[in-house]
Amino acid sequence: MDALGVLELAQEEAEEGRNRAVRRRALRIFEDRCNPLEKYDNTNFVRSYRLSKESFRWLLNLVQDDLDQPTIENALNPLQQLSVALRFYASASFQLDVGDMCGVSQATCCKVIHRVTAAICAKKMHLLHFPDSPEERRAATEGFYAISRFPGVIGAIDGSHVAIVNPGGPNALRYMNRKGYYSLNCQFVCDHLLLFTNVVARWYGSAHDSRIFEESRLLEKFQRGEYHGILLGDPAYTCRTFMLTPVRIPVTAAERRYNRANRSTWGVIKRALGMWKRDFLLEHNMAIIVATVCLHNLARRRNDPLPEPDHDVPCENLPEPNQRPNTVEADLRGTTFRQRFILEHFNQ
Repeated sequence: MDALGVLELAQEEAEEGRNRAVRRRALRIFEDRCNPLEKYDNTNFVRSYRLSKESFRWLLNLVQDDLDQPTIENALNPLQQLSVALRFYASASFQLDVGDMCGVSQATCCKVIHRVTAAICAKKMHLLHFPDSPEERRAATEGFYAISRFPGVIGAIDGSHVAIVNPGGPNALRYMNRKGYYSLNCQFVCDHLLLFTNVVARWYGSAHDSRIFEESRLLEKFQRGEYHGILLGDPAYTCRTFMLTPVRIPVTAAERRYNRANRSTWGVIKRALGMWKRDFLLEHNMAIIVATVCLHNLARRRNDPLPEPDHDVPCENLPEPNQRPNTVEADLRGTTFRQRFILEHFNQ
């Protein structure tokens, strides 16, 4: 065979190889992009996506208009995009691994996660809401009262550290917390049903819980009288007329009863954070924190079955050493209100 014939044969073999690769890729995409609602039974679907099939459909209906890309050839449809993002949120895997599982490239996976996260955050008012109507406040106070007979409570507040990768830049050390890793210190409020009602996810890891609350819109709304009721917080927060913290050194029987009821009722926020971190264990950015909080609320509201835990997650709540003198128990009106509250409700 002459040189020209050898060259033509090599070209034919190369072309056939490319065709086989295309066929394999098409088959893989067909298999991997199948409908997860049909692929998995209910138990495995919840384990993989942290939502029931019914909740997944509800969420898809909420965000599909924001995810539709009819002008892009071979684009993932909204169902496939939501599947990729929820698998990433739930798996604690790298984007490349999730992409392999879902039949997409790492670059596509990254774009899809960003798009879905933005879509969920844009609809957060449907899933993340502070009780501000009389009916909502009444339901919250009655629910909290049923825990340990602590009256008037509409929320439990706490700060929790969420690990992030080194953000780099001149301010990177501000994100280093006292445990020695990079984090966002996030403010969370939940109700008696373990639904999050407020989240602030923009503060660096070295920030104090008290400062985050002091500079939050939540505090402003309480101060302006837009929100009514009592928040329960730990000693990292200033005691106020709308924020009751434990008595640091209880002396009377009433103060001890108050402290027990306070801690027992406040404990719902620890349970809510533990559930959220167990279900969505990954290094977060600010938007993903809000999006996964919304997903937690969706699963709780729709009474989805809890997936079997894949890992044990300690709830990071770093102690607040050397509290600033103008924070904890510095509000005279707050401590006076607390003392009257104890005498009225826990004296016998």
